Amino acid sequence: MQKGADPARKYLDSTLLHYAASNGNDVILKYLLSLQEMKKLIDERDVCGDTPLLLAVKKGFEKVVEVLIDNNANSKLQDEEGN
Repeated sequence: MQKGADPARKYLDSTLLHYAASNGNDVILKYLLSLQEMKKLIDERDVCGDTPLLLAVKKGFEKVVEVLIDNNANSKLQDEEGN
């Protein structure tokens, strides 16, 4: 990111928050959420309609869920199947 990379850019309709959350990486997630431009994307949906929080819940990553909730992720959003 020091060389001008855009952390908020989407890759295959997912943000870096989606990738960190779906891989259970709470350390990277904390770093990303320290960046203002990433914090704005906390409830962004991917191509399947999942937010980073929904991905973390589905995969059982408790630390990641805690980080996202602590950073005001909307826990009332549902995926396309109503979960």
